[in-house]
Amino acid sequence: MKYRTVSTIAVLLFYVPFLSAEPLGFSYSGSGGSVNVLVESAPVHVAQWFIALAAYCLPFFLRDPSSWSASPAGLVRRCCGFVIDFHICFSLTVVPFTLLAVGVEYLSTGDFVWSFERSESIEADAFLMPLGAATLVALLALLSFPLARQQRSVGATVLGYGLRADKPVSLWASCCRTLYGFWTLAAGILSVPSAARRDDRRLWHDLAYDVYPLKVDVR
Repeated sequence: MKYRTVSTIAVLLFYVPFLSAEPLGFSYSGSGGSVNVLVESAPVHVAQWFIALAAYCLPFFLRDPSSWSASPAGLVRRCCGFVIDFHICFSLTVVPFTLLAVGVEYLSTGDFVWSFERSESIEADAFLMPLGAATLVALLALLSFPLARQQRSVGATVLGYGLRADKPVSLWASCCRTLYGFWTLAAGILSVPSAARRDDRRLWHDLAYDVYPLKVDVR
């Protein structure tokens, strides 16, 4: 079976659980001694996590027969690829975090529920903020890891493009580039027209780290 086809099937399977419309997320707010904790998860998200893991890892374990093209990858193509990558990395990080929060709540109350909301503070709340920060760091690392390994991400594989650098990019530099990429996205009203006028279609964070978005001859 073709390399791109396998990755595409994995991505389609990943999006199937979204049809259940089960919420997934976490929020925590507190002031003046009062808190509001909301955790939402469901069994379907556990299955989705395993599919996301398979989809993320496929490009690292399958031999890529595609060859690089000299043509730059378009901005719409890259945007769609990023959306896929972000959804998969979001699932890989947020699902374990919500399950840990559910587990902590179970140990504290003795009642197991997939989703809960409360306004009372408990001792275990001290672990939630560090866990939340670690989740954001993990999300950043997962988004950045393929470039550091000189490997196409699953989103790039499905959309038929890749990122090439003039020289090897460390994981730290790749993470910094990803953070810069969020700033590029936030300033899209300026960055996107600027990239559209360039022959190589490079955005600000590509220029800063000598990265070239190129099409590949898909096989």
